[in-house]
Amino acid sequence: MLMKQGLSQRQSCAVADIARSVYEYVCDEEEDRKLVRKIRAIARKHKRYGYRRVWALLRRAGMKVNLKRVYRL
Repeated sequence: MLMKQGLSQRQSCAVADIARSVYEYVCDEEEDRKLVRKIRAIARKHKRYGYRRVWALLRRAGMKVNLKRVYRL
């Protein structure tokens, strides 16, 4: 809205008190869906594994995935 009023992106973000990186962020939902499918496949096979163990298996499989992301999904 502020940019429509004539302010630049930098000025608008400063006024709204948000980082420009947050303004430009675009979530990649397809990548999340693929990861959720892999997590569910592991969870079906190993019912007692928690998110940390699932994360370790994903890392061993060569995926560069963050522990907090596996917990969130």
